[in-house]
Amino acid sequence: STKSTHCTKYLSFSGSPIRSNWSRRLWHFSRISARTHLLGPYSETPDFLCGKHLRQYQIEGLNWLVYNWYHNRSSILADEVCLGKTVQCCSFLEHLRIRESTRGPFLIVTPQSGLLHWKRELEAWTNLNVVIYHDQKVQSRDAIREHEFFYDSEGHRHRGLYKFNVLVTTYAVARSDMESLKNIQWRVLVVDEGASLSVPGDEPKQLHHLQ
Repeated sequence: STKSTHCTKYLSFSGSPIRSNWSRRLWHFSRISARTHLLGPYSETPDFLCGKHLRQYQIEGLNWLVYNWYHNRSSILADEVCLGKTVQCCSFLEHLRIRESTRGPFLIVTPQSGLLHWKRELEAWTNLNVVIYHDQKVQSRDAIREHEFFYDSEGHRHRGLYKFNVLVTTYAVARSDMESLKNIQWRVLVVDEGASLSVPGDEPKQLHHLQ
């Protein structure tokens, strides 16, 4: 009985939803696919990745991330270390910018040791504008928000457009500046080292305010 229940849950997650339950994203994707022949998964490295090449298993990871995004599902990449999870995420964000005209804002929350790694990989694999949002001094973070977040034009602010495409920050800064960050309508939230979210307590739960 328990095994049967688990199988049912797996099939309901892995299978395609019935067409009447498709999200707006998937309806939109089906329309643009008919025009641009994009229907179906990538079979090779997308041509928008700055001349870089994905391995086959990374292409499969990209397809899985894209599929889940169109179905309004969160995703967990649980590959082994050094198999390119960062690259797969970078490719996914660039897919959204190129194929969906979604320029962000995207938020990446990572341990402090991963800040420069994410910035370096994003700049190597995409044409996204990346800003690192991290400093121990509150005044310095205030300056980043003032000069790197917003355009001077009220029109840009009204439309929810930001200077950056991707903001990379740490867990500590995200918690400290939650009141500022939660007011931004993030298109994608990437949590690096997501195992920390399973730690008991209220701090990991605060990241849910950013969704």
